[in-house]
Amino acid sequence: MIPVYPENTIGRDFIIGDLHGQVHLLREKMAAKRFDVGCDRLFATGDLVDRGKDSEGAVELVNEPWFFSVMGNHDYCAIDFATGRLKDLQWYAGIGGAWMIGKTQTERMDIALTLLQLPIALEIEIGGGRRVGVVHADCPFDDWDLFRKSQVPDANRSILQEAAIHNAALWSRGRRENMRDDAVTGIHAVIVGHTPVERVTSLGNVFYVDTGCGRSDGKLTMKNLKKLVGA
Repeated sequence: MIPVYPENTIGRDFIIGDLHGQVHLLREKMAAKRFDVGCDRLFATGDLVDRGKDSEGAVELVNEPWFFSVMGNHDYCAIDFATGRLKDLQWYAGIGGAWMIGKTQTERMDIALTLLQLPIALEIEIGGGRRVGVVHADCPFDDWDLFRKSQVPDANRSILQEAAIHNAALWSRGRRENMRDDAVTGIHAVIVGHTPVERVTSLGNVFYVDTGCGRSDGKLTMKNLKKLVGA
């Protein structure tokens, strides 16, 4: 199921791009925007871990009542490594997983259990019957309603179909690579990370907010949700 968060009528909603362990940059952004943990909410496009200074601190954010994130491919790799499905240590270290490799197995499983709380996508109500969808890489369908239905168990869907949907949501860069500017129907807007951009940009109603926080020359973007999508 894709969780739906009701409209925030007492505070503001913000969205950040991929965090990659750069919790100190997030704290700086929150302070600059006078983020109020009592009434404001923060949504994230996933990839909370790897590459940055504090992946452990990023994982801890999952338990904060004001913080909500979807799962990114790096988060999924951390789970795969903890559970023994990812065995190539050289490859994993190369994408930023050294922090996880250095943990004990008990610590790895604790981290994996926390990251398993992250949904593949989420929706946020912004008023007027409109919703914004958040998914890490791309919407696997041209219609968000089909994506929503795909997250409900269906015995008629094959394992390969399930895997294709999951992989597209976590890994695809197809829309950006093909510069598709058609809208994803069934939703007011979709916000994604995964594909680094120099500045926040959009194709159709899909907004790209990963400004390369995991790179040495990148930065973290934190935007007011309603202002971003023109609500």
